[in-house]
Amino acid sequence: MNYKNLFLVVTLAGTVVLTGCSAPASNNGIEKVNKIVSVQTGIDYKLFDEEIEQTVQSLLQDELSVTDAVKIALLKNPSLQATLEELNIAHADLIQAGLLSNPVFAASVRFPDGPPSGTNTEFSIAQNFLDILIRPLRKKLAGMQLEQTQLAMAQEILNLVADVRGAYFSLQGTYHSFNLQEELLNENQAALGLAERQYEAGNINELEFISFQKAFQKAQLNVMKTQSQILEGRGQLCGLLGLDCRKTELKIPQTVPERPAIDLTLEQLQDMAISNRIDLSIAYKETQMIQEAIKMTKQGMFESIDVGVDTERDTDRTVLTGPTLNIGLPIFDRKQAAIARKEAQLRQSKKQTEALEQSVLLDVWTAFNQTHLKAQMAEHYKESVVKLQQRTMELSQNYYENMLIGPYALLSAKQEEIETRLEYADILSQCWLANIQLENAVGKTLSQPTKQEKPDIQEPAVPMQNEHHAH
Repeated sequence: MNYKNLFLVVTLAGTVVLTGCSAPASNNGIEKVNKIVSVQTGIDYKLFDEEIEQTVQSLLQDELSVTDAVKIALLKNPSLQATLEELNIAHADLIQAGLLSNPVFAASVRFPDGPPSGTNTEFSIAQNFLDILIRPLRKKLAGMQLEQTQLAMAQEILNLVADVRGAYFSLQGTYHSFNLQEELLNENQAALGLAERQYEAGNINELEFISFQKAFQKAQLNVMKTQSQILEGRGQLCGLLGLDCRKTELKIPQTVPERPAIDLTLEQLQDMAISNRIDLSIAYKETQMIQEAIKMTKQGMFESIDVGVDTERDTDRTVLTGPTLNIGLPIFDRKQAAIARKEAQLRQSKKQTEALEQSVLLDVWTAFNQTHLKAQMAEHYKESVVKLQQRTMELSQNYYENMLIGPYALLSAKQEEIETRLEYADILSQCWLANIQLENAVGKTLSQPTKQEKPDIQEPAVPMQNEHHAH
């Protein structure tokens, strides 16, 4: 083999080596997503589990905490599992960005119509050398796109976590309300029974008796309304968890925990938001990607730079071999329009990021004030209305035992005491939902409910109308 053919072989081998070494290691970045979400939520979990069904059933065996509900959603929510495939798509794009374009092989055979009668043959192979030059930038840009996809996936997961927590606390509050509504219904039933006996004895008139019937019917209707809310809440939570509500029993605490305590200042929370909000990180990454795209566009000012080798055997059997160079000259299109477009996009991205930062700070300010207002309401209600109502109930019981008030007054005091607890439970639920809004604004879980005792609680059997019949 002469040096000319050797040059051809070396050129081909170099192209193959460069192409073969360009594929990155197989890693779609799911570990990074796991880490981001674990830090943001404070929950130790993993998105994929080889024994998903076994893990889920294990979590459903006992009373379901809000953390367990989140873990089930991360394993079973079908929309989330579909969205996570974006990581594999972005990883495939990263692999593609590291690959060189294929070399171009050309051949021609020409037959003379006179002597000498040898066949003219020509072979050439060329590689886009510009493709090799911009490959590092292309890989860097694709790597940034993968990182952006990882952040987007983490944001999707955090949105799901917030939805699950909100649905969980809403359902918990509805269960709490249902139990109190049942207590109130029983008190109204007792009052109605007493009124019926007194009406038959002629001690109260029909108008008074009808008022007790109306109160009982209203309490019964409230129980049925709350039953409807429970069914709706169970369906919403099961849907977020990826469970079939027809076949799944959710055993959750039926008492709303005390309001969460947030001891951080507004300034601290706003600083946390700037550091933790994933949508801000995505915006920053978008700006960096545009900057890298501008660099790549400027380096790719030439349309193409093809370097290769060509060999030709003429009809007289003379062999000609030598290098080839084809350059697309940037005479008319020097990428000036593409560069101007990307520079405009860069300025736009910076302004959009600035607007998003201002929006984040406003979100935190609004959620912070709402959370503290709800907390003040809960504290005020607990220390004033609840305590006064408890004292009212104690005095009413004492007065009744000493025959200073009648049974209706005692029943009325008991009904007011239940209604007070019902209102306080509603305020506590509002506190937790406001806390979730603050966490969304900050981009980080700030508190978890304290662990409660685990009695053997089943979902309440909501009474039907005929179970509390009017007397």
